[in-house]
Amino acid sequence: MKSTNTHRGFTIVELMVVVAIIALLISLLVPALASSFASAKATQDQAQIRGVMAGTLQSASDFGDKFVSPDLIARERYTGSGDPRYMWGKGKRVITWNSTESLCSALIMREYLEPNAFISPVDSNPFVGAKGQVEEAGGNAVPYNFDCWDPVNACNNVGSDPFGFWDTAFHCDLAPNGTDDSDHNSYANSLLAGHRLKKWNANQGHDRITYSTRGTRMGATVGDPLYDDSPALEMIGEDTNWKGHMTHADGSVTVETNFVPVLHYSSHRGLQMEDNVFDAEFCDEYYMPSSGQTQCFGAGDNFLTFSNNGYASGTPSHLFPAGNVLDSYAMGKCTWDSDADW
Repeated sequence: MKSTNTHRGFTIVELMVVVAIIALLISLLVPALASSFASAKATQDQAQIRGVMAGTLQSASDFGDKFVSPDLIARERYTGSGDPRYMWGKGKRVITWNSTESLCSALIMREYLEPNAFISPVDSNPFVGAKGQVEEAGGNAVPYNFDCWDPVNACNNVGSDPFGFWDTAFHCDLAPNGTDDSDHNSYANSLLAGHRLKKWNANQGHDRITYSTRGTRMGATVGDPLYDDSPALEMIGEDTNWKGHMTHADGSVTVETNFVPVLHYSSHRGLQMEDNVFDAEFCDEYYMPSSGQTQCFGAGDNFLTFSNNGYASGTPSHLFPAGNVLDSYAMGKCTWDSDADW
């Protein structure tokens, strides 16, 4: 007897319908997943930069409420006791090394933070990676050099080279520019010069910005090619609008969508003014007593920078009279250093 049960597969039309449904579901799901991943990375970045600030806050307990800065460590020989020698907390402070890379490296050397603490999960710059975890010019991952600590001998040459106080192979350049060394930090920091250096301490409040997601070069805003074409927009923003995280001296972290999150009291104008934290607008506030000339970076406005000492490359940017703090393109006001390919 012939069986009445018939078995058949999908017809071509039915199969095409199933494939179309799957394709539709994928098209709806992929953007949602991408958005979810981006949100998760942004949340992780917020935790990451909060950790950088936490390590900086911890350092204040060792420096009389001052946040650690390179010049608190890199000192000349102390001569007050008759026999010139290095003495912790004594000796002339050498501020010419107060760059971004020196600050980060000093925080690592004093073990307030680990090298990977400075790498943002949203950093899209291909040259950025944690010290000791990314390949350098020689093809190997070079760990942080804790063994270089030698302040007794380093204090003799600190005017020309801070090696011995921290690992000077910790780079903040954002482009190879002559070498293939990676860069080891994602975040901009308060430029430790002028009145900002005096305010680099745990007694400041919410209006003192300490670290931030990198901004655009010279604080450029919408409509300027330095803003519209800036890769800084790709990190947390939406390709056309910058978005970032900023830490404050009180330890808080905020999500910002513009460059003027706080006001600055202008002593020259006698009123509160908006403060672009990626530009030094208040160059007329501070006069060098000896010369009577305005000092562009001597004021106390919130000015965040991404600067280096020129170990990998660089030309003077005149952030300090001695010209020791450098960036790759001699940009006196910069937070993102880029080349034509980036």
